[in-house]
Amino acid sequence: MFEEYASYLESAQKLSGKGGVATPGQDKPTRFRCLMTKILEDGLEEEKDKSGKLGFSSDQLAYLGGGLLDAAVDTTWASMMSLVLYLAAYPDVQQKAYVEVTRISPDQSPGGDGLGDLPYIGACLAEILRLCPPTPSGLPHILDRDDIVDGYRIPKGTAVLANVWSMQRNPDDYDQPDEFIPERYLNHPLGLRKGADDTHKRATYTFGAGRRLCPGEAFAQNAIIIAIAKLLWSFKIEPAGPLDLNYETGFHTGLVMGPEPYKVNFVLRDPKRRDDILRDYDVCQTVLAGFGL
Repeated sequence: MFEEYASYLESAQKLSGKGGVATPGQDKPTRFRCLMTKILEDGLEEEKDKSGKLGFSSDQLAYLGGGLLDAAVDTTWASMMSLVLYLAAYPDVQQKAYVEVTRISPDQSPGGDGLGDLPYIGACLAEILRLCPPTPSGLPHILDRDDIVDGYRIPKGTAVLANVWSMQRNPDDYDQPDEFIPERYLNHPLGLRKGADDTHKRATYTFGAGRRLCPGEAFAQNAIIIAIAKLLWSFKIEPAGPLDLNYETGFHTGLVMGPEPYKVNFVLRDPKRRDDILRDYDVCQTVLAGFGL
């Protein structure tokens, strides 16, 4: 595992040194900066002490980068796969999302500039994070002091888990909590039913809550929205067989929950879009190769 982490650090060091990646159709390198290149560059500029050493050792940097990947990749992948599954199973929802994408980007593959103009896709993502949280039991936290919750004393040192699954399916908060209804997040910013108490509530608890909230929440959500927008602009997603939406049979559980393997067909929406799709693919491959992936 450490050898893999070390390879990520080596790639970041190379990128930091040469200033970016030259992507297809561009003469100059584009700076696809990641956290690791940022830390390396800041260290070179600001954190060198008199001995010329950085604030982090190479091993520490490797574990930092690898830990971030381990924490983000599986959960983001699981959410993306769940959303594709539900878009295939709910063609009416998929069509609404597609119409929204083509409204802001009718002639070219959408990019990050239009994120604020995709409220329905944002609602679809919020609903999938509510309905199929990749971390249904949250992550454990250890109390650093005694606490009282609803009259129960919880002693210092206790490991506490937030039951994300239960909170996000509470019928006191949500109409039809077991149903996939993205519109709930258009009707209320937190997806709550009319009259529900919204005090201290969040749209979802997939990324945690409070001071230990996941720092990658906005990044992960934006990445999925862009990916889904590009996917829907390019392809229609059709079931290639029965789709199992049952959480007992169609999903695997554990620290990260996600759908079991399923089959869908990606049908090209317009042959005129083929070149744009291939261009996006080439850029993606070049950038990943620059990071050693």
